[in-house]
Amino acid sequence: MLVPAKAAETPLELEQYKYKFKNFKHKGIKYTTTSLTQDEIGAIWIGTQNGLIRFDGYDKTIIKNISGNVNSLSSNYIGSLDVDNYGNIWVGTNNGLNIVNVSNSKVFRAGTYHKSLQPLDKGYINAIHSAPNGNIWIGTDDGLFIYFFDSSKLVKVKSHQNDPFALQENRIVGINTDEENYVLTEKSVYKIHDNFNAEKILSFEEKTGATTSLQAFLVTEDSIYLGTTNSGLYRYSLAEKSVFKSEKGPKDNDIRSIKKDKNGTIWVASTNGLLLFKKGEEEVLHLTMKNHQYRGLDTDYLTSVFVDKENLVWIGSHDTGVYLYSPNNSHIATIPVMGELIPGGARTIAMTVGKSDEVWLGGKEAIIKLDFQKGKMTAFSEPDEFKSSITYGLAFDHKRNKVYSTTKKGITIFDTVKKEFSSFIPFDKYKGAYGIHIDGQDQLWVGSNSSDGISVFNLITGALIKYIPAQRTYSFYEIEKYMMAFTTNGLYIINKDNFSLTVHKPGTKDNISHSSTTGGLIDSRGQFWVASSGGLNLHVGDSILENKYKHYSEADGFSSSVMTGPIEDEEHFLWIPTSRGLNRFSPTTGKVKVLGESQGAAESYFIGAYVKLQNGTLLFNGGQTGITAIEASQVFWGEGNYSPFISEIHSNIQNINEERKLALSVASSNFYSPEDMHYRYRLEGFDKEFTQVNSSRRNINYTNLPPGEYTLAIQASSYNSQWSEPIVYSFKISPYFYETNVFKFLIFGLFVGLFYFSYRIRLKMLKDSNQKLEAAVKKRTKKIQEQKLALENMAITDQLTGLNNRHFLEAHIETIWEQTKRRFSEDSQSGIAVYIVDLDHFKQVNDKYGHDVGDFVLKEFARLLKSVCRSSDYIIRWGGEEFIILSPYTNIIETKKLVVRITQVIRKHKFKYSDEQFISMTCSTGFYCYPGNEQSCGVTFSQALSYADEALYAIKNFSRDGWLGIEMINTPVENSSDLKVYFNNMEGLEEHSDVKFCSSI
Repeated sequence: MLVPAKAAETPLELEQYKYKFKNFKHKGIKYTTTSLTQDEIGAIWIGTQNGLIRFDGYDKTIIKNISGNVNSLSSNYIGSLDVDNYGNIWVGTNNGLNIVNVSNSKVFRAGTYHKSLQPLDKGYINAIHSAPNGNIWIGTDDGLFIYFFDSSKLVKVKSHQNDPFALQENRIVGINTDEENYVLTEKSVYKIHDNFNAEKILSFEEKTGATTSLQAFLVTEDSIYLGTTNSGLYRYSLAEKSVFKSEKGPKDNDIRSIKKDKNGTIWVASTNGLLLFKKGEEEVLHLTMKNHQYRGLDTDYLTSVFVDKENLVWIGSHDTGVYLYSPNNSHIATIPVMGELIPGGARTIAMTVGKSDEVWLGGKEAIIKLDFQKGKMTAFSEPDEFKSSITYGLAFDHKRNKVYSTTKKGITIFDTVKKEFSSFIPFDKYKGAYGIHIDGQDQLWVGSNSSDGISVFNLITGALIKYIPAQRTYSFYEIEKYMMAFTTNGLYIINKDNFSLTVHKPGTKDNISHSSTTGGLIDSRGQFWVASSGGLNLHVGDSILENKYKHYSEADGFSSSVMTGPIEDEEHFLWIPTSRGLNRFSPTTGKVKVLGESQGAAESYFIGAYVKLQNGTLLFNGGQTGITAIEASQVFWGEGNYSPFISEIHSNIQNINEERKLALSVASSNFYSPEDMHYRYRLEGFDKEFTQVNSSRRNINYTNLPPGEYTLAIQASSYNSQWSEPIVYSFKISPYFYETNVFKFLIFGLFVGLFYFSYRIRLKMLKDSNQKLEAAVKKRTKKIQEQKLALENMAITDQLTGLNNRHFLEAHIETIWEQTKRRFSEDSQSGIAVYIVDLDHFKQVNDKYGHDVGDFVLKEFARLLKSVCRSSDYIIRWGGEEFIILSPYTNIIETKKLVVRITQVIRKHKFKYSDEQFISMTCSTGFYCYPGNEQSCGVTFSQALSYADEALYAIKNFSRDGWLGIEMINTPVENSSDLKVYFNNMEGLEEHSDVKFCSSI
């Protein structure tokens, strides 16, 4: 039966798709943004119409006006920002100038900062610019001011309407002093000379006849770009002294901000989208919400542009916060598979190449064609009888111009010439197909989605030629007379002449690394590569049938050992899609480069969904993220050496001598993909090795530090980099008087003196004196031992909650773990449960009620944990609102009972912090039962903790106020992050056979 297809089209604009923006509305940054800047350590400061925001990539701090408080901002309406040479943030508002001390967030009104700045305590501050010599230029409604740091003097540049050497307008809206000193007013552009005389170099109305107002400008080597309120963009040529109106983009644009990035691209923010001028005006793009809604830009009303130290471009907007773009990703495009083209939205897994580089995608209830030559994307809707929620595989019949697809319903044929759908016989009998391939003999190879084997059909008649028993088959690859079938039960090598079968499975160390194989290829050097869930395999056997391979995995630099592909580019590099981004591998050097989300790649990729076009462009299917298109030879492989910094404005490093504790968190200059970052730190004088943490646990906590000199070193790393140069903070903890050598010497001297005096005076009573002295010595020795024991207990005790801390865990976990192994060998029902319990939304308690109430909640939470746990359980405060519970001598039944008790007790408890006021809280828990089975006896505590942490991260992302546990792992998991693939469907966790889960969901 032939059924005509319904088609829907949309433009396919590859250049547009290279611009992918990240927004931070999920971080609560959604106000109208007027200006942005970056401080010396790397944090971004965002000026809005509702206060000032400091953002470190993870968390924000809001500084606002407080009525009646002169130590707060003079107004919440921020108009301009810049950073001086001392790291202070200068903040211009509609009610005067403010200066913010970055190190402690103290706000100074202008006159409070220095009395010479009192004239700027009131009025509109429209522009602030920190000059290279350190002076601050300030543009107001009342003229231009310059603050000289060396003399602490404020000078107003003269203004007079009839003076040719003065500013002839008072309202200053823009300043640029990078090379020469330029000032923008609503009507003119002035150059300010060293003697502070003003030279009008452009009267806009006289030159153009336009009566519109100027409000933004950019000075380049040969031009000044001018933004108007309602007449678009103009360019003033410094050489020709002529004004040219830009014909690119809407001509009535309201231009709000103009900036130039380090690649020379000019970014123009307007109320009708974003204009990009590359190479002058040769290449111009107009990005709007309509053509960028799938890449993060969801408003046209843009208000500001800022380029940070890493060349990331920040875009401010009206009411929707800020957006971020990395110009380094310009050779990587994300092609959205438009949801409106497909009923129910887009869901693509399969991909293949047809005629003239037309790319075909298998979508939800549709077949999609990407025509790059014509710049069109077309979706052909499947008829009702063929509709399926997912397409697993595609194959293009180049002889007959037909696309064969495998779905949950069977095998569908689409005639690309007649635009008709039909079924491949027998359609109703062959369901659940997955991998598909058309060989050179007009044979159709089809692999099942379960354990229904591999079927070989005659492509013309539909007759079944051969059936081969096999597990799920992902894809096929043809090598001369052999067909390679990549299955979940090994690599099947099938002789196409007689259908004899050879299977490669793991066994010895030289065999293929994993039974789940996903794809392979013969490269340009004739080498055969196989991707699997256990890494990349290079065949080194004498015959293709010999099961002998060299292995590559995460240990060799890959971001994940769960791989698909590979595919070879024009420079003979292999590209391997993985469960954590794209990897480029050099077969000659063995070096790996990782392309993560920060470079524009998707988080993970589908098996077999990748193609190479004739021009060398590589396409990879990232699912809901879209199609990743890569100009492989042009990809920017920057080292990504992002610098770390302490993220809190208020760190306690300066006060540590009094508190004897260190508590802070870290961030880095990688704002585009902070979740990819890893950090490590070491407190020299205390730690022997570095402690490594990821982006979800950035806290550094030390308590009860003994006296001494310390140096805290912090480093950052991303997928593409080595560890950064450390930032270093040194401090000293002085001893209390009773800890000094003087005090100890005095005590010792007193003790000896008393002994000698007693000996001389009471010589005749030697026996009695000796007895008393012996008693005194024992008593004193006992007291000293008790004091020593108390000090040792303090070092392993959390001072707020009274629980054990991480140092206690580090000191005892090896013994606890070894005892558990021995008990399990004697009693397979006896193990240990590792819980990570996290208070939900605890940060909101600190923000809303203050840290005193937050401390009370933590102490009460600790008390509740003690009340529900056994006396044999270990309860450790891990850091912040995270607690670890080790429950030995237990089994999975008791493990579940305990986590249910904890969840219910916290949910029902009223945290009463005053006589009449209380807070209700919930908690989320992730746990892992060790060892669960004999296969998992080799799991270390660190691995067990990371399994529990992944479970906690998943339940918090899904719902909070619940728990998720890993009962048993049947198939070894090399990296805890690989568990993420199971959490994509939280409600279907119990369906997995290789990992057994349990949860409150």
